[in-house]
Amino acid sequence: MRWIASLTALGFFCAVGGVPAWAAEEMILNDVSPPDYNAYGWTFTGLTLFTLGYGIYAYTKSQDELDQADKNYKLYKNAGTTSSALKYRGKTEDHRDEARNYETRANAAIVLTLVFGLTAFYSFHTDLGPHMSLTSTLDGAVFTWHF
Repeated sequence: MRWIASLTALGFFCAVGGVPAWAAEEMILNDVSPPDYNAYGWTFTGLTLFTLGYGIYAYTKSQDELDQADKNYKLYKNAGTTSSALKYRGKTEDHRDEARNYETRANAAIVLTLVFGLTAFYSFHTDLGPHMSLTSTLDGAVFTWHF
């Protein structure tokens, strides 16, 4: 019998908890003022700067790993024993793999920087180019593009 009361109370609180979401959705649907995209612009400007910084960091780490690989390759070529040659060869391969990974991350960061930068630019300058609209709802974000 106690579980029925608990289940009823839980259902009541879930229903009452949904009222603010319903009210917010009604307010969003009935709002006729043009949306302000400055918040989106600043958000994407921050994302642009973050991804640019990470891209620079990843590129620098890639170059450092390549330098380490070159040093280990020279040690590999001048190794006196088979075991030290194998050790330096393994280190060379590890540094080359790390350099490749950082290079991939740097390239992805550059692409994201361009996408975020263009999105920030068009968020601040909505009158330029085709009419774009980014609307947030309770179900998600709706992106429209009118020519």
